[in-house]
Amino acid sequence: MRQFPLFGVLLLVPALALVLLTGCPGTPPPPATSPPVKTGGDKTDAGKAEKITAPTDGTVTGVVHFDGEVPKAVVEAAIANHKTDKEKCMAGGGNHILEQKWLVSAKGGVANVVISLAPAEGKEYDVSAELKAKWEKRQFILDQPFCAYTPHVVTLYAGVQPLLVKNTAAFPHNVKINGGIKNGDFDSGNMAPNSELKPMTFKHDTKPITMQCSLHGWMTGKIVTFQHPYFATTKEDGSFEILDVPSGVELRVFMWHESFEKAKQVGTVTAKAGAKTSIESDKLKIK
Repeated sequence: MRQFPLFGVLLLVPALALVLLTGCPGTPPPPATSPPVKTGGDKTDAGKAEKITAPTDGTVTGVVHFDGEVPKAVVEAAIANHKTDKEKCMAGGGNHILEQKWLVSAKGGVANVVISLAPAEGKEYDVSAELKAKWEKRQFILDQPFCAYTPHVVTLYAGVQPLLVKNTAAFPHNVKINGGIKNGDFDSGNMAPNSELKPMTFKHDTKPITMQCSLHGWMTGKIVTFQHPYFATTKEDGSFEILDVPSGVELRVFMWHESFEKAKQVGTVTAKAGAKTSIESDKLKIK
């Protein structure tokens, strides 16, 4: 398994980082790189932080809902107008053919929202070797079954959790990543149908990184990395689950969506020992 300094992706926090890519001839240029995004709470001054040593036997859950009139689902125009791969791309239906920024379910659940838990100021996580070993085995799979990255937003435990990139489509795709100074640039070249890349891990970086398919320029994605394992990306119904959370300790809850300039603290949560603790729905609204 290699690290992103060879070819990479990115990392976030509560010191959050995103990923998009560079375009191909004939497609619009990718959005300009945005400034570093910070949420705080990922690290404190060396030697001054109090270690959190509580048992990691809690689970935090919740559902992110859209607050207000739900954005209308919009078919990605570049897919509908593509001369070569239109039929293959449209075959995916559902979210695969939509603009990816706002994917909202019929019940208002919002996909691709990043939820993270940060210690209180003056405290920091003390992640055990055993828990890190678990995360080394929790590969995050990024697939390209039609003409959208699935999922659109990737979250990773920096330096620990591997990212496995697949192409299960019946036609070629590509992944290009601008990893900046810390992680370098990476171009997969054309990925043949039903192929995958060697799993990779990435160094933490607070700067946004871009990911894009140069064969289908509308295909973009973001990778958010953390220096701890207490985060999740919401599913299509807006739900999320964060495992192995220190119980009995008040933690700050941060929420990020690509429409945000930076992550927002939306409240706090204290995980119950050996049980699931749900974050109140009124804290998890987005618009």
